[in-house]
Amino acid sequence: MGDYKGKKFVSIESAYEEIQKDLGKNVELDVQSRSRIPEDDITGFCLWLKNDLSDSIGKVSISKRLKDTPALITGQMSSSMRMMMQMMEGSGQMPGGMDLKKLAKENTLELNPAHPIIVNLNHIRKTNKEAASLVAR
Repeated sequence: MGDYKGKKFVSIESAYEEIQKDLGKNVELDVQSRSRIPEDDITGFCLWLKNDLSDSIGKVSISKRLKDTPALITGQMSSSMRMMMQMMEGSGQMPGGMDLKKLAKENTLELNPAHPIIVNLNHIRKTNKEAASLVAR
């Protein structure tokens, strides 16, 4: 993209791995050290969330970059393009063959496993799946 005073500009809408690649860094695998969701719950929680939100996302992963935010959706399409397509679909001007639901399948939901909202959602999922589904949506 460009740089300013020796700092490289990268799109924050890209996946963490892409940002690290753009910056020329190796991806660090320090997720386990910050995780407050029990390690044996992470896979089950991600699979449950992916199935529950299958109409909106295609993949759920544990984030390596989120510190204070519970979750982030990343995808190949920028947020401004997504907004424009939603407006076009709402007004009936969507070109043939383009479907927002199909494009949504390319989105990835990145989770911060140490955030209290995510930790509590995992706890609710184990005790009351219906309530957890409502919260997740």
